[in-house]
Amino acid sequence: MNRLLFLIGRRVDRTRGRVRAARERGRLQRVAPSDAPPPVDPSTVGGTLAVIPHQADDFLFFSTILARDAAEGRRVLTVHLTAGDDDEDGWYWQAREAGVRAAYADLHGVADRWIESTVTVAGAPLTQATLVGAPRVVLLFLRLPDGRPEGEGGARSGFASLRKLWEGDIATISAIDGSASHSLTSLLAILRGLLNDFQPDHIVTTDHVGAFSDGDHSDHHAAGYLTDLARAGYDREHVFTGFRGYATEHLPTNLDEEQIAAKKRLFFTYAPSDYKTPQTIEKAEQDLVGAWLTREYAI
Repeated sequence: MNRLLFLIGRRVDRTRGRVRAARERGRLQRVAPSDAPPPVDPSTVGGTLAVIPHQADDFLFFSTILARDAAEGRRVLTVHLTAGDDDEDGWYWQAREAGVRAAYADLHGVADRWIESTVTVAGAPLTQATLVGAPRVVLLFLRLPDGRPEGEGGARSGFASLRKLWEGDIATISAIDGSASHSLTSLLAILRGLLNDFQPDHIVTTDHVGAFSDGDHSDHHAAGYLTDLARAGYDREHVFTGFRGYATEHLPTNLDEEQIAAKKRLFFTYAPSDYKTPQTIEKAEQDLVGAWLTREYAI
């Protein structure tokens, strides 16, 4: 009976996420490349550049940074390296992107209205979403395939992964929307181009110190390694922070009640778009997500 109830609940959550993806696609304001807002305001510098592998990694592992930036009105550029597709149909990663947009809009206290466009960075086309009510907030999506926990990749993408690219097992990796193919060199060029254009004073990413197969997701480490390497030669004074991922479940709770409440609100604004994640705090507490919502550990 419990298994049947789980499957029914999962199907309901899946349908909800699919509906949200379709609705959000209809609401997006798309513009031609010539009319696209620039990725950065050339008259300002500073702000936070976050490089993450999957949608919601920032919410789970360093949401206090996002909350601080929102409170202070800082510029934010978040780069999503993979589509977070988990070897699913296209609607799933589109739903996850919709959830990310909704959460960032809520965090910054404005309507969930975005301008989507294609911008070119280091010769590569990237999907950009700019928050209409707070244009200092920009999301970029490379839509590379989710590499799966150990970097084995998924069948839909020919078992490609960032880990295999980093370790030299494959020469290139292609976006699942067909927009571009990237080598390790070209990915680093994109990140360096963003650093030089955006001029952040804080660079944030996932675990850049741990080793593959240490219990964290392979994409977390690959994103951290890429970001750490890309910032070599970046000459603006800045703070660089990597955050631990899955392993924080084994560490003591270190957020206060106000921080935990803010983190839960952000995550559960995103959650309806991702049927694979807990939809309520009760379900989260039966899952590892419940531990991640009460902890954040910088490296």
